[in-house]
Amino acid sequence: MTNLGNLTRSIMTTPETTLNNKPDNLKGPYQSFFDSSPDALCILDAEGNFLDVNQSGSQLFGYAPDEFRQMNVKQIVHPDDLHLSANYMRLLHKDGHYEGYQGRIVRKDKSIVHVEVSSTANYKDGELIGSYDVVRDISRRKSLELALKRSEEKYRELFDQSGD
Repeated sequence: MTNLGNLTRSIMTTPETTLNNKPDNLKGPYQSFFDSSPDALCILDAEGNFLDVNQSGSQLFGYAPDEFRQMNVKQIVHPDDLHLSANYMRLLHKDGHYEGYQGRIVRKDKSIVHVEVSSTANYKDGELIGSYDVVRDISRRKSLELALKRSEEKYRELFDQSGD
């Protein structure tokens, strides 16, 4: 982990810097960052219940912000990815963060979106009280990777057949 990563984790995990519990002089910049991020930003409690989601998250997942406050992250993780998601949650509890989780979420309209998630634990008095998650839609990247793989397989097959 880089020093910058450690600094970010230190800043993000102090109680004074949570969006709901920060000095008045920081509310504007933090709220602006949260609201304007092109990535989905989610604040979860220790059990994975949504406490807050920005507008990008609302658009990505297809739920209104108030609907999230009654949901758990397990409700949007694709059923086939729950085991992998649980492994990353263990990393969060063990290491205080994780990066690069790739999985699928199921939107409200039941469509599937490939996502990449990075998460940082939120501590209060040394106890894990939740996490701050950055969720990025990587569906286009996954689609391009699949097309490239199919193309490579096709040309490999043609090449192998030409040697006969």
